[in-house]
Amino acid sequence: MKKHLPAVLTGIGLLILWQVIAMCINAAYILPSPTQIAVKIWELREPKSTPGLGAVYGTYSCDNACNAYRTSYFHGSRCGACRCDGAF
Repeated sequence: MKKHLPAVLTGIGLLILWQVIAMCINAAYILPSPTQIAVKIWELREPKSTPGLGAVYGTYSCDNACNAYRTSYFHGSRCGACRCDGAF
């Protein structure tokens, strides 16, 4: 641990210097402080909501239906009902 002490102290010193400079500038959009970054990472550690299986299967079903419609009647054209682009 003794041989790593200068590196650890340098890292801690740089973080403290960064925090002080960010507090003096007071412009988080230019230079956010390390504490602001840590808080944002903590807030974003889990997604607020996840799409349900209905949304996933609904998109999948629409793509398959559009693909079947397009290939059987209008080979290679877009159906216009969803986001499919003919690249299946």
